[in-house]
This record gives sequence, C-alpha cells and structure tokens, in this order.
Amino acid sequence: MVPSALLAIVLTLFLAGPALAAAGTVSLASSTAAGVQADNGGSTTAISGDGRYVVFSSISTNLGNPPTANSQVFRKDLSTGALVLVSCTATGVQGNNACDFACLSYDGRYVAGPTRTRRFPWRRTREAP
Repeated sequence: MVPSALLAIVLTLFLAGPALAAAGTVSLASSTAAGVQADNGGSTTAISGDGRYVVFSSISTNLGNPPTANSQVFRKDLSTGALVLVSCTATGVQGNNACDFACLSYDGRYVAGPTRTRRFPWRRTREAP
C-alpha cells in the first residue's frame, strides 16, 4: 500500500504535469503552510487547470485549528503554501460527517463535492478564500 502522503505528491506531479515538472519542484499538498505533514495523509485529490491549487480530503487532525473531525476537504495553494479548510460554513463550522471526493474549477476558485454532513445549507455554495 502506498502511504497517502506519497500518493498526494505523486498525484500532484501527475496531474500538474509540466507546470510543476518544468520548475523542478515537488510539493507535498497534504501539509500546512508551515510545512507540517498531515498526520493521516490525504486522498481523493484534484488539481486546478493552471496547476496552482490542489484539493484533497483528509482525516488528519493536525491541519487546522481547531483540529478537524471526520474526513474534511482542504485546498492547498502550491504558489503560496496556504492551506484552507473548505468543508466548513462561511463562519468556519466544520462538517460533522464525511466530506470527500472534491473537485474544483479551472482557476481553483470554486470547490464542490459530496458530503453527508447536516451542517451545510442545501444548495449553498462557498467560495474558497
């Protein structure tokens, strides 16, 4: 079995293609802006069309404050390193059930995906900060 952190790196390189390979860099998407690796990795990744943003789901507890519960969706900015929890309400309330299999728009501005949480209003969208 491939460790999920390694999977995030491999998928990032595979999906980003020449944009990251040309620069000669490898980026770990499942990490904080300070470079702290997720304690439980990441999975079900997607990357924006321009290669700047990666979304992934994770059950890690050390990617945000407060620690996340259940599987949550994060968006990583590969240019700045910023990591944002996107499976939350506009006021920051996390989903209370699994959120995963996210996808994002070409420019990375919008993130969508299924969830079993009951905390999110039906038919509402949240723009990723």
